This record gives sequence, structure tokens and C-alpha cells, in this order.
Amino acid sequence: GKIPDQTTVLPVVMVKDPYHWMGSMCRHPYTSYWERETRCPKLIEGGVTNEVTVLYLPEQTKHESLVGLWNDFYTLYDEATYPRLIVRYEDLLFYPEYVTSEVCKCAGGLLKNEKIQLEEDSAKDIAQGHRNTNGLVSAIARYGDERKRVEGLTDEDRSYAEGALSQDLVDKFGYKLNSHVGKMANS
Repeated sequence: GKIPDQTTVLPVVMVKDPYHWMGSMCRHPYTSYWERETRCPKLIEGGVTNEVTVLYLPEQTKHESLVGLWNDFYTLYDEATYPRLIVRYEDLLFYPEYVTSEVCKCAGGLLKNEKIQLEEDSAKDIAQGHRNTNGLVSAIARYGDERKRVEGLTDEDRSYAEGALSQDLVDKFGYKLNSHVGKMANS
């Protein structure tokens, strides 16, 4: 089909807490590849970072680790010179009416209906690569639980992530760098 004029599109970028995002990547890596057979997210082991390769056909990019991928991906949008809207996934999950209404206003529109109807099951279940995706209730349970935020991370992973995550991005998006919440899932 015809490619629309991209200058008339307002990109809406969804950002996710980096620790939760790494867990999501373990469940759905898309076209990203890294060693994760023994554990995931496996950012570092024995002082050696676990490199990630992402295939963007026909190109590929390499990143120091999943932390590096999160930093690199969102830095591109943060430093973009074109208009864009960056929305936190957690805000949309916990405050869907407010966030959707604000996104519509930002784009020059209004909500068609004042009340949003939320689906309990995942809309992605039927799509290839999205099996076992969280539905509404399980997503709220996962993203509302601080302990799930660091699930699968070792002490070495946590220490590395806290030093390697972009403090600037974490602050801009309103996340916290500290990963030491609760007991580690694998300890």
C-alpha cells in the first residue's frame, strides 16, 4: 500500500520500568538474542556482560547487555528531534482512562467514549510470539509487585544494572534505580 506522510504522525512510545522490561524480554525476546539458557535476564556473570544482538532486518545492532539495549533504545527516542509522546506502561495499566484521555488531547482529539472498556484477557494471545502474555489482572499483579520487578536477577546483575542503567533516562521516566527490593527469587 501507500506509505503515509510520516510528518503527519505523532509517534507514541511505550516505556517500561527497566527491571520489569528485562523480565518481559525473557518471556518475549522478539528478535533479540543473548545467552539465557541457564537463567534470565542474565545481565552479567563473573564480571563479563552478556551481549545482546537485535535483528532489524536487514541490519542488526549489538548492545552490552539487556541494560544496554534498554538505554540505547530509549535514548534514541529521548534525543529525537521530531515530536513524539513517551508514555509509561505502568501509568497506562493503572490509570487507563486518564492516560488515554491525555494522549488523545495531546494528539488533538477526544475520547469517543468517556468510559474505557478493559479486557481481562490478553489481546495478544492469538498472535505469534505473544503466547502466555499477561492479561489485565495478571499484569496488575505483576507490575504492582515490587518483588516481581527483580525476579531472576542475581546480586551481581542488580549491582551491574544499578551502575549501567542511564540515570538520566531513569529519572526522566520517573523510575527508580535501586533494585534491592524484597528477597531475590532465586536465592
